[in-house]
Amino acid sequence: MLSQVFGMDDGPLGSRGHGGASGGQRAGVLEATLEELYEGAAKVAIVPHRVRAPGNPLAYIYQHSYRVKLKPSWRDGTSLRLPATDVKLPQIGKTHLPAATLTLRVAPHKYFVRVGDDLVIRVQIHASQVGRKLKLKLPLLDGSVLTFEADGPGHGATREFPGRGMPTDAGAGKLVVQFQVTAEPKSPMAAPTAQPKARPKAQPKSGMHQRSPGSKQ
Repeated sequence: MLSQVFGMDDGPLGSRGHGGASGGQRAGVLEATLEELYEGAAKVAIVPHRVRAPGNPLAYIYQHSYRVKLKPSWRDGTSLRLPATDVKLPQIGKTHLPAATLTLRVAPHKYFVRVGDDLVIRVQIHASQVGRKLKLKLPLLDGSVLTFEADGPGHGATREFPGRGMPTDAGAGKLVVQFQVTAEPKSPMAAPTAQPKARPKAQPKSGMHQRSPGSKQ
């Protein structure tokens, strides 16, 4: 029955008390996206522990789930220590699990790069757009859209938006938009592409009337 509940480990535990976990502090990895970190999402991490039933010399692998609330201030590689805990397992009873350590792994984002508490995004513009007023719409990590105008940006030009970066206890970092001029963008999904601001249509002058082709005077 135990082999159906837990994964079996053929190695003996040695001298341990009944209903306990072997070895010292356990380690695991907590994977998250930049969006989840920005929002402070709740994640579940699974860490394996070696346990055994009373009178059984064989160890079993018990996968314990830990619920972790992310903090935007955490970065890739952050080490999280989870305290020891007691659990009740079938046919084993009360079992003490030692403390566990999780290492945060943040997946690379398609557009945004985190630098400290700032977020950097590179926007491609065509060479023909240099010197023209552009209207841009950038999707942000929280699902909102930032709309702004850029007046003739060139290659390497930047635009900063304070308070639009990663949230912190003291506020938030900056969002930094960097412009890259390309003759031909490698891919329309390589980075958000700027769109030229629509020019207003010319209006007929006062006292004059537009005439469609074929209409009579």
